[in-house]
Amino acid sequence: MQDPCFYEYFVRWAGGFLNENILRDLRLINAIPLLFHSIKFDSETDRWIQQLMSSCQAGTVITAPTRPLCINVELEMPPNTSPVVIKALQRFSIIKPPRNSAAPPRIVVPIKEFPCQWERTATPVRGSELFPASKVLLKQCFPVELGFAVTVHKAEGRTMKHVVVALSHCNATGCNFSYAQVHVALSRVRSGDHMRLLLTGRHETDQWMSLLYINELRPDPAIKYFFGGFCQTNPEAPNIDWQTNEWSADRANSNFKRLMKIEEMPILPDLWEV
Repeated sequence: MQDPCFYEYFVRWAGGFLNENILRDLRLINAIPLLFHSIKFDSETDRWIQQLMSSCQAGTVITAPTRPLCINVELEMPPNTSPVVIKALQRFSIIKPPRNSAAPPRIVVPIKEFPCQWERTATPVRGSELFPASKVLLKQCFPVELGFAVTVHKAEGRTMKHVVVALSHCNATGCNFSYAQVHVALSRVRSGDHMRLLLTGRHETDQWMSLLYINELRPDPAIKYFFGGFCQTNPEAPNIDWQTNEWSADRANSNFKRLMKIEEMPILPDLWEV
């Protein structure tokens, strides 16, 4: 298709994140957690939606004919946020705190359309063993993202309270986890108790068998080659002292060949022949 799809969903009180740096001074930056509070349309669209909601069943998905003017979100600011920043955000909040209240103030701010970096991106939507995943162009207009599910690429750099990771083997070509992605997925929480694995298969044995492909994943050999160029004293542990030793191509070549031979992995000559 020529025009990208507008795909964004709004679910009230669902958790989500900002995925763009809007105002750094007010800490409205990428990965700040939030709750979806409300949504604002023009008056005509708002009347149409209210009339439809009065007759539809609970859980019905309503496709709006126009984009909203803004999405109101409740911010969950970190505990160490400066009081100056909190007061500045309260001025933008659509909910004013009651006077003489001991409860922490709720900050609900409107998020308008923003020039997002993630535009016209070809996103996989479906695939199988016989053909690679089909792709469709998606465009994002608001810098907010629901937290029901997030790709590993989007989760990089975030620390989350609880995570359910879908690591099972996927039949679609090119849709399985890589070595680096497994590391990112399993390091989003501070404790292993806060993580669960979502596995496919009817029986427990089948579910664990769906993870076997991970055993065959290996890091890119170029990583070992790079760190091998720093290590002088201990070729068996190329990460030791790499910050203090000057990098050497000759050292990288010899150490890399030694490590590859020890691990009985095939050596690719074009990786080190300069």
